[in-house]
Amino acid sequence: GNYNPKGKTHTHPEFSCYTERYHSTIDYIFYNKHSKLKVVDTLPILPEEEAKAEKGLPNSKFGSDHLPLVSKFAVPTN
Repeated sequence: GNYNPKGKTHTHPEFSCYTERYHSTIDYIFYNKHSKLKVVDTLPILPEEEAKAEKGLPNSKFGSDHLPLVSKFAVPTN
């Protein structure tokens, strides 16, 4: 499934690494939830059907067995 928590905490994707033999969440973005940072958005994770379409990753679309994790944070100005 897609990973796009829009402010949810303690949520992670079903996988961040996907090969023919192994898939798991092994990549993370950490931040201090007590800081003033706010998660504004995240990049959706590739659906599993696409990850396994060519026997996993890397494949013709993705050059690594690890998916990119991207989060957008709001940083307070004061």
